[in-house]
Amino acid sequence: MAVSNGWRWILGRDAGQAGERFCVELEQWAERQPPREFSGIALTGGESARVFYAAWAEAFNTRFSPILRERLRSRAHYFWSDERFVPHSSAESNFHLAAEILLQPRACQHIHPAPVDGRGAECAREYARQIRQLLPAPAGLPQFDLVLLGLGEDGHTASLFPHRDPYQDDELLVRFVNASADHPHDRLTFTPALINAAREVWFLALGRDKQPAVRQLYERRAQPKEIPALVADPARTAVSFFLDLDAAGALAPQLVPDTEPA
Repeated sequence: MAVSNGWRWILGRDAGQAGERFCVELEQWAERQPPREFSGIALTGGESARVFYAAWAEAFNTRFSPILRERLRSRAHYFWSDERFVPHSSAESNFHLAAEILLQPRACQHIHPAPVDGRGAECAREYARQIRQLLPAPAGLPQFDLVLLGLGEDGHTASLFPHRDPYQDDELLVRFVNASADHPHDRLTFTPALINAAREVWFLALGRDKQPAVRQLYERRAQPKEIPALVADPARTAVSFFLDLDAAGALAPQLVPDTEPA
C-alpha cells in the first residue's frame, strides 16, 4: 500500500491479487466499524466491480470469519452509488450485477436497490429519503460506512460525467442524470456531498484502459469537471484505490512501498 495526496493506493500484480487485497482490506474495515447494529454499504457496477465481487463472494465462503459473514449477511444494508434506468433484472443494471454474484447467493437480508420506475427526479428524491431514514447523520448528512465507486476511462465515477458540473444539486444527495451519446440510459447518482460524508470511499479499477484516468487521479492536477472522480475528498473521507498493474501502468513503481516486493 502506498499513500499519495491523502489517497491510499492498494496495488495487485493482476486482477486476482487486487481482489485478494480488497478482501483483506474488507476484513480490516469490519474491525474498524463502530459497535452498532448495522453497516451502510453502497455498491457500484462495471466490469471491474464484477471481478472484486467475485473475489468477495469467494472469500465469504472460504476465509471470512463467522462474525464477518454474519455482519455482511444480516447487519449490512446495501445501497447503490449509481444506477441505470433499466429493469433490475437487466444485465445493464448495477443492482443485478451485485445481486447475482454477491448478495443473493449469500442470502443478504437488507438490500435497497435504487428505484427506477417513475419520473427520474422523483426516484432520486425517494432514494435520498430512504438513505436519510436509515443511516446515521452525525454531521447532518447521512453517513455510509463504505461507498464503493468505479472509474471510467474518461475519469467519471458513479454517474458524475466529464464536462458537466459534478456539484450540481449537491444538496439533494441523489440526483437524476439524463442519458447522453457517451453514456446511454438515464441514471441516478450519489452526489459528492453524499460520497464525501462516508466514513470510507473505495475505488475499484482494473485494466489498461483505466491508465489515463488513474494517472489523472494520482497527479490531481485536473479539475473535477474534467475528471469527476476527483470529487472524492481525502480531507473529508478516507479514500482508497484498488487497482492492478495494468491499470497502474508506468505509475506502478510509485504505488509499491519500499518494504513491499513489486
